[in-house]
Amino acid sequence: MRVRSLNRDAVLATLRELFAQLGQERPEVLEVRLYGSLARGTRNPHADADVLVVLDSSDVPFRDRLPRYKPLGSPVPMDLLACTRAELERELAVGNRFVRRMLDGSIVLYPCAAADTGGAANSPAATAQAPVLCENNREPPPR
Repeated sequence: MRVRSLNRDAVLATLRELFAQLGQERPEVLEVRLYGSLARGTRNPHADADVLVVLDSSDVPFRDRLPRYKPLGSPVPMDLLACTRAELERELAVGNRFVRRMLDGSIVLYPCAAADTGGAANSPAATAQAPVLCENNREPPPR
């Protein structure tokens, strides 16, 4: 039997680097969040990275966004959703519980410029409670 281990800190560091590069290359990327078992720190040697990329706007249909925003070089398998801020706000406004749970348990891998405070926003403590939809550091719509 082969035992696989996962160095969560190393995986998070690599994901942050990958999405920082994506954010520099694609200015429409406002924020990137990790959700799911890897974000929660649930022990799972076969964990994948569940990633939400929040865009300012997009003229690309939802189903065609994956290749544009999924970076190469992830240390773990990755499931990625890329949606606009307006699409995310609409889902929250109608009470989409999946989206709410996804955001509540997420951590920020790449903050938008408005949320970046010279590196402090990238610290583990800051990413755990960073605001969703980071435009002007506003809070998401009420539940």
